[in-house]
Amino acid sequence: MKKLTIMMATAALCCCLGSCNSGTKQELANTVHLKGQLLDMGSQNVRMRFDGAASMLGDSQDILLKTDASGHFDTTFVLKEPTYYTISRNTLYLTPGDDMTIKVTQTNTEAEFSGIGAEANNYMKFRLFPKGGSYLEAGGNLRGDFVSTKALVDSLAAIRMHTLDTLSNVSDAFKKQETARIKADIINSYICYASYSRMFAGVKNEEEMRAKWNEFNVSLTQDVTPLYKEIMNEDMLNVAVVRDVLSYQEDSTLASLWFKDISIPARTTELYACAKIVDNLRNEASEQTVNEAKAFLQTVKNADFVTEIEGKIVQASKLLPDNLPLILRCWMWKAM
Repeated sequence: MKKLTIMMATAALCCCLGSCNSGTKQELANTVHLKGQLLDMGSQNVRMRFDGAASMLGDSQDILLKTDASGHFDTTFVLKEPTYYTISRNTLYLTPGDDMTIKVTQTNTEAEFSGIGAEANNYMKFRLFPKGGSYLEAGGNLRGDFVSTKALVDSLAAIRMHTLDTLSNVSDAFKKQETARIKADIINSYICYASYSRMFAGVKNEEEMRAKWNEFNVSLTQDVTPLYKEIMNEDMLNVAVVRDVLSYQEDSTLASLWFKDISIPARTTELYACAKIVDNLRNEASEQTVNEAKAFLQTVKNADFVTEIEGKIVQASKLLPDNLPLILRCWMWKAM
């Protein structure tokens, strides 16, 4: 009997230890561990900005990285799903279970990544900048006309696509999103040609400029519409440049040209509708904009969008006259 009791106790202990180990492994699988150094960031609290779809609306998912005086840090945080973040000019792709040592400076190509998750992030070091015209590289890759510029853009995109295809330690989801980034960067490059080229040289007035701009947009339709169809997917909203080029659907003229016969996913439509409400709150904190946002909030289906709008409503509400500190209200009254 005593021997049986000891055996049962031993079995129970093994089960307990197994359960504890399983729980620990599960916890590790849902976390990201980052350590290393952030150089020339100018602060001991460096913001790692969430860069998914809801980042258009707010910053509640940002993470503060606390560094020492030399920029070294070591942090672990919970992450439920793969997510894009930015630190300065670097875009990071973090996946639950990542464990990396990183070194990040103000220059994205100087970044260093090692450990679990490094391959995706070393690839991300060379992502393009939409504000610089993507493959146009702020005009550095401009050629004599649109046709020759387009040929260069397409060849650079093909090289980037080949590099992506060669990655072996990344997920299919990462490759799909980065493929969408490449295609969105192509679209952005085509569109930005008008801004960097001498297309408007010799234009005498606004009417001529508008006519030339419209003519260019019409000519782009055959090139950009097929690409728009390929990136029109709710999951691709997590890619910043995809969100950038999809914003052209808000222009009625361009919508009728580039997005004709393209079905816009519900989440995409809702994101841009939410962005308008948030812009109103950012531009003017008034009872009207706050009440309009509260009413609109009742119609929002996506929980992550709801969270960000709620945060903006709270921020705007604090700026309403009745909610300001008395001393600030007195100062505003005297200034009127």
